[in-house]
Amino acid sequence: MEKPDGPGKTCWRKEVDVNLKRLHSLLFGAEAAAERGDFSTAHILGLRLLGFLESRTRKDIDEAFIRPIRREAMSNVDAARQNLVAESDRYYHLTSYIRFTFSRQFVRIIR
Repeated sequence: MEKPDGPGKTCWRKEVDVNLKRLHSLLFGAEAAAERGDFSTAHILGLRLLGFLESRTRKDIDEAFIRPIRREAMSNVDAARQNLVAESDRYYHLTSYIRFTFSRQFVRIIR
């Protein structure tokens, strides 16, 4: 078993294990949130995943390995954002319709 190099240092295997668990947690969490229609959470977890991937890319070989995961994460973030915009538009149109209907009924009552 490898020992840490000094105080505050961790074994590289443990660091890899922690990073892999974080990657899986963010990736699968974002996908699960999108599947259940929670696009806000999917968007946030996707952005956190992209930040995590960027922080771990130090060399060209890292970039080559991470590129497909990053591409998929960017696609998921874009899809979540588009769904959030669609939900926002639906809410805006619904509230506009409700205000319009309420104002028409209020005018009828006053007359």
